[in-house]
Amino acid sequence: MRTFRIQTICLAVLFVGTLMAGSVIAGAADTISGAITIDQTMAKEIKPNAVLFITARTAMPDGKPGPVLAAKRVAPVIFPLKFMLGASDVMMGGPFQGKVFITARIKQGGTAGPAEPGDLEGSYVKNPVAVGTANVDLVIDKRY
Repeated sequence: MRTFRIQTICLAVLFVGTLMAGSVIAGAADTISGAITIDQTMAKEIKPNAVLFITARTAMPDGKPGPVLAAKRVAPVIFPLKFMLGASDVMMGGPFQGKVFITARIKQGGTAGPAEPGDLEGSYVKNPVAVGTANVDLVIDKRY
């Protein structure tokens, strides 16, 4: 019985390790990853039911952000937060490619939508960024 448990645990560790390694290698070219932190003076403002939305908006030819291409909802909101956006986060299907504007917004009411008073936000300082970029780090430092 003991040998069976050890073999099962070893197989489980091998399986999870293989999945993790495969997702990092296969996903690097079609993802954006980084970390999100918050200005310490704002951290105490996060309400218990708040939700963090990380969005990637298509970069338009005029250099401005366009429609939301991909989004991720994160709750509870705990910092620092490592994130990865990829094809599975695309809103309307299609590829996750090109240049995008990355933004993280804490919605105090917990629902998606335009910014409301009390919401907190941060954007990547080098926006727009190409899909496939890592170390896209942003700080939530804007209050609505």
